[in-house]
Amino acid sequence: MKSVEKESLLKSFLLFFLSMGVMVIVNAYLNYNRLLIELDNHIKSKMQICSYDLNCSEYKFDFVDLKQDRLNILTHSKDGSIYSDFSIPDSNVYALRVILPNSVYKQKKSKLLTDIYNQLLIALFIVVLLSIIFALYTLRPLRMALNLMEEFVRDIMHDFNTPLSTIRINVAMMQKQMPDKKELQRIERGVGAIVDLQQNLREYLEKIT
Repeated sequence: MKSVEKESLLKSFLLFFLSMGVMVIVNAYLNYNRLLIELDNHIKSKMQICSYDLNCSEYKFDFVDLKQDRLNILTHSKDGSIYSDFSIPDSNVYALRVILPNSVYKQKKSKLLTDIYNQLLIALFIVVLLSIIFALYTLRPLRMALNLMEEFVRDIMHDFNTPLSTIRINVAMMQKQMPDKKELQRIERGVGAIVDLQQNLREYLEKIT
């Protein structure tokens, strides 16, 4: 593979991978936040059920002063635990507080984060494969153009050889007959310019291969 093809392949791959990768990462972040909200809603529903039968091993219970504006609201405490207060039938003084300890809540969030992380790795792996396919697909027209240009340049260089040889032979013969002719010197300089051009084309081919 030519150096220019490698550069084009790398740039196409990076362009597609970075654009798609950023979208995948942002989507994973948004999905994680959505799942956190769903987790909190699920915990709140579970707490409400637990407030009826008190039969929930993961949760702790406490009695607190009744505050009507705090009932049925899921609250994140400073220690990392979450709780919600529920009214107690026939009680206007106390409320039942159902608490999910920080260790349990962190475990649930950790499992959620692990699932999102695994999904993100799978998605990024798919993006890598698609990026390679995309880069190879976009490389094909460039490769065809380069091959066409190389063939064209090689044909020109090959076609230069015969007329250059003819001109040089005839100039050499004429110089023996007319050594001081300025016209022959100009022709010789013109031939030298064509040879330099041929050399430049040869160096260009070596550079792109």
